[in-house]
Amino acid sequence: MDEANNKTRILADELVGLSFADLSDEDINQLEILIFDQISVALYGATTDWGTAIRTYAERMTGTGQAQVIASSARTIPAIA
Repeated sequence: MDEANNKTRILADELVGLSFADLSDEDINQLEILIFDQISVALYGATTDWGTAIRTYAERMTGTGQAQVIASSARTIPAIA
């Protein structure tokens, strides 16, 4: 395994081993900010022309399972939603 992959593996192992109790108040605050930011970006993006184009694409996808497309009543395969 090369050095970059080894560093990725070390990071992944550390993250998998984390529990909520391991997080500091600062960590939790930062995670809340990041989650709210991601939700805001996704909701805003759904209102744009490119968001509409992506939703139209997603609605045409078929496969196993169904998931709701964010900020829409459209449903598509989970990997695309």
